[in-house]
Amino acid sequence: MALNLREGSAGVVHVTAAAARTSGSVVVEEGWVGVATTDAASGAVYALDCRPGIKYEIDKIGAEAKGDYVYVTVATSALSLSGGTGKRLFAKVVEAEGGSNYGTPTGKTLIALQPQGVTA
Repeated sequence: MALNLREGSAGVVHVTAAAARTSGSVVVEEGWVGVATTDAASGAVYALDCRPGIKYEIDKIGAEAKGDYVYVTVATSALSLSGGTGKRLFAKVVEAEGGSNYGTPTGKTLIALQPQGVTA
């Protein structure tokens, strides 16, 4: 039986690092947007977590609030709270810093990854 996998429901994708990568960093690589699961030297193959709904704690971006969308600039992998040219949807804020539901610490934001292929 074949398993129907769509781009929007991709899981962990193996990609080749265009530059050195650090585990936990947000990366745009080979058309995929995700979180590096391991450290990787430039030119090394590594795993990029692209699973929709998976939660990650990231550094605070700005004045985000629960429910805000987080976008990534394709050219630089920089995160922002506004979409636009050259950006793709990356995640949705689950809890902003200091939240009590998940205990998100000051200076951090809890996000849930969003499906691939959505542009800002």
